[in-house]
Amino acid sequence: MSRSFPKSSAISKMSDITDDTVEITWMTGNSYKYHIADVADYSKCLDEVVASEASIGSFVNSQIQQKKLSLVNA
Repeated sequence: MSRSFPKSSAISKMSDITDDTVEITWMTGNSYKYHIADVADYSKCLDEVVASEASIGSFVNSQIQQKKLSLVNA
């Protein structure tokens, strides 16, 4: 199920994970597809962030910096 984040100042929504990829729509309106290095770990961490109401934008940026999410070339 896709998720929307109305309280986030950075992330608008995320698609369902399909074939180790997720599409993230930023508040700017730009959408990008990312490859997920470890789907199980990403899903678990995302669920924890959502449950704790921590920053989704910080989570995504951290995942990108740690190379757990990598941009899929269009």
